[in-house]
Amino acid sequence: ALKSVFQQRSHASSSLMSGGLFSFGSGASSTISTDNSLKLSALYNGVTIISNDIALLPKAIFHKEGDQKIKLTDHPITTAISKFASANMSSFWFHKVVVIAAILRGNGVAIINRNKQTGEIDTTNPFTFVHPNHLIDIRMVDGQLWFFTKYGTYHNSEVIHIKGFSLNGYAGDSVLKYAATNLNAALTAEAFADKNFESKGFGLGIIKTDKQLKDTAKKALTEGMAERLSKGNQYNVGVLDEGMDFQPIQVSAKEAELIDWKKISIEDIARWLNIGPHKLKHLDKLNYSSIEQQSIDHVSDSIYPWVKQFENEYDIKLINTKDQSTDYTKFNINALLRADIKSRAQYYNQMRFAGILSGDEIRELEDMNPTGLEHMK
Repeated sequence: ALKSVFQQRSHASSSLMSGGLFSFGSGASSTISTDNSLKLSALYNGVTIISNDIALLPKAIFHKEGDQKIKLTDHPITTAISKFASANMSSFWFHKVVVIAAILRGNGVAIINRNKQTGEIDTTNPFTFVHPNHLIDIRMVDGQLWFFTKYGTYHNSEVIHIKGFSLNGYAGDSVLKYAATNLNAALTAEAFADKNFESKGFGLGIIKTDKQLKDTAKKALTEGMAERLSKGNQYNVGVLDEGMDFQPIQVSAKEAELIDWKKISIEDIARWLNIGPHKLKHLDKLNYSSIEQQSIDHVSDSIYPWVKQFENEYDIKLINTKDQSTDYTKFNINALLRADIKSRAQYYNQMRFAGILSGDEIRELEDMNPTGLEHMK
């Protein structure tokens, strides 16, 4: 029935996926497949780090009563987002694959499964992750956002939707759409380096002589030396007579600069993913005195924007309207900074005695209840 309605109202609907879900451009140089892009270790590592960081964060529903913040550990939504996201997927893997899909394919989508009688979230199977290959389209129909999937058609209120970069705010674009040229160049450079270094390994060279040789003699000499040097034994000894000399061909300094080019490609991928190069194991020019600040930047610049998307989606689509003024979702991003707890303690101490933060305000930043003490002056 919905399909018929959408066909009749085609004039009032518009696809929000520019170029289609899996189209990243028209020219060969501006397209790249997901599988090929992940052959770049920096991209693979970057996507893994971002998705892992979001997946491992503690997640819960909180209830606010005045200044009191109560963690609702038994709330069905807390169970769904922190433990069992589906019958076959833990919360960790659910959040991980949704983020991966959002980065590499533009849209991470999951269907919200509800109890048909109560309308509450199904605690035995809260979400059904929609694989990007099963997401057909995201379409606006008469001002309403709809998701067309292999499993059926769903209204915006029936799905959790995490977007990548977006020009319209409704559907995301894959990072591969814009980074294709850079990533293809990186893949081409790696393939060239592999073939170049392989072809210029041990045993490749030329035979020099002052004498003029006939073609038959050249062919016999070439084949004989090739057979000798390609035997693969530990010791290969070739004998040349009549003043002949074997001159190996080695990798030039110019060709060795490909290694430097690969470093540049890591920095490019870091920019595309909005992640620090040091997180991709690129340690050139790393100032260890600034590691603390870099960790904070990673959380605020790379992780928190994704976290805020999840919190907004859960608040609006999972919490009852009547409870939205008091209940809210919280991802504890401080978990990513606890390795530097000494620095945080020093920071809080300075802020408190400078009169900028009170004890209760510091406790609030740590998701702790207030002590009831008066603010320090």
